[in-house]
Formats: sequence, C-alpha cells, structure tokens
Amino acid sequence: MKKKMTRKEKKEIRRKRRNRALLGTAAVTAVTAGAAAAAAYQFTFGRTKIGHNLSLGTRSDEFNDAREYGAYKLRELNPEIYEIDSARGNRLKGFYYPCSDEPTGKIAFIVHGRHTEHREAAGLYFEYYHKNGFDVFACDHTGAGESTGNLTGFGMYESEDCLLWLDFLYERFGEDIQVVLHGFSMGAATILKFCDYCHESVRFIVADSAYTDAASLLKPKAGVLYEPLRILNALIAGYDLSDMQVISHVADCDIPVLFVHGTEDTVVPFEMAEELYELHPGEKDCLFVEGAGHVEAMFKAKEEYEAKIDEFIKKYIIDYKW
Repeated sequence: MKKKMTRKEKKEIRRKRRNRALLGTAAVTAVTAGAAAAAAYQFTFGRTKIGHNLSLGTRSDEFNDAREYGAYKLRELNPEIYEIDSARGNRLKGFYYPCSDEPTGKIAFIVHGRHTEHREAAGLYFEYYHKNGFDVFACDHTGAGESTGNLTGFGMYESEDCLLWLDFLYERFGEDIQVVLHGFSMGAATILKFCDYCHESVRFIVADSAYTDAASLLKPKAGVLYEPLRILNALIAGYDLSDMQVISHVADCDIPVLFVHGTEDTVVPFEMAEELYELHPGEKDCLFVEGAGHVEAMFKAKEEYEAKIDEFIKKYIIDYKW
C-alpha cells in the first residue's frame, strides 16, 4: 500500500517547485537583459552601412536631401586616396579633394560624425571651401565607410586617428600648410578632444553640434541600459565612457574656435554648446541658431554660418587673399 505524503512533505515539494520556477524566471530575465544589453551595444557602438544614419528622423528633409546630394557629388569625383594604420591595427582611409592642379597649402579637414561616413559630411561644405581656395580632406573613421573596424569610439578612437592624419598631411603637403578643422556632432567632439595639444598647422576649429562628454550624452538616452553599456564598452573597447570628455581640453584650448549649435537639437543638448563656449578661454565666437535641430544651423542660417567662417578665415589664415 502506497504511503501517503505528509502535509510537511507536500509543503516541501511545493516550495522546491516554486524555487525552480523562480530560478527559471531569473535565468530567462538575465538572458533577456543580457541580450538587450548586447543589442543596445551593437546599436550604439557598432558599424553601420554607408548612407545609414540613425539620426535621420531628427533632421529636416532639407538637411537629409542636401547631405545625400553632397555625398552623391563627391562620389562622382576622383580624390587622392591615402591609407594609414591606427594604433588599434585598423586600416583607415583618407580622401583628398584638391581645388586646383597644385596643392594650395590651405586644407579644410572635415570630420564626420557617428553612424555616417566622410562624403556625407564633406559634401555639406565641399563647395564652400573649394570656392574659397581650400583643398578638402576627409577621412572615414574606424568602423565607418571604407575604413576597417567594427566599433565607434564616440571620439576616443577618432581623436587619436585624426592626430595621425594631421601628421600625415604635414608630411605629405609640407610644414607650411594651414588647416581648418571642421567637425559635425561626434566629429566636433573628436577635434575638441585634442584642441589643447593640437598640431601647429591648425589655424582654427569649427565645432558644429559638439557634446561635452559621452557619458552625459548617453545616460538619458540609454536609461537603465546605460550601466550595462558602460561595463560592456570597458570590457570590449578598453575605455570607460567617462574618459570621452572634451571639457578639460576646451578649458585649456588656445586655438580659435567657432561654436555652432541649434537651440532645438534633440540629439546633442543645446546646453552643452553653451557650456563649451563659456569654458573656452581664448579667441572664440558662436552661432546659436534659434529653432535649428541637430546640425541644421547651416540650413537655418546659411548666410550667417558662412559669414562667421569668412571672418575666421580673414583673421587666422596667413596671407589669405580674397
């Protein structure tokens, strides 16, 4: 005759069943959270295809059309293409668009942002700089365009690589070159990252829609996933997001900077531009455009934008003839 379970034994079995269920739920939750963090990491830091920009929806049709048209026009040209190796072993490509048969000695180095590539940035101001006698140089960052690599560094990798490119330009085109650094979004933060120990050939900087630091930029957007993202990035990329900041560099910068930003920027808060402008101790100017979104100032206030750069060229480019 089968022995009946006691009330105590039944209670113990139910307790074990509940524990197994809780463990299973916890395991599923952990796996789901891990998968979500991994997906978020790839979305935030991973390589994207040429022409695919995650902030398209935050910009006007006017901006998107102009960017695509500018990129299309550059694809029709045959630039001089250079290659260098980054400190991380990535093969990086740079593209030189001369405005005449001989190098002019004046170079507009245009620096693209996150999840885009060099043509989509350089195409925006290519005609302006050529019209004013500047050769245009632009590179594809690591993990972008035609360069190798799979991760975006939010300016950490890119600032190191841009310094290598400046050395390259100095050696390739001579020690008397005059360089304008013009960066957009992450590209602007990238060049501000080394503005306090910049190459002597750099005459001034145009920082359009720069952020103060990667941590402050990402925390509100990532929410509860920020800490897992920060930890993953430290393990995978080898640096902490708090290391990617430009505040201390701008505070020690002695290169003239034109700060540009839209007051309705939903990607990089306008307050960051105000902070950076106030921090810069030397010669500077700003163009803060009412109602402009992310990197839209050039369309909302085209004449004012170009007039500001004109002033910097007249003031800081040696022996420049209009």
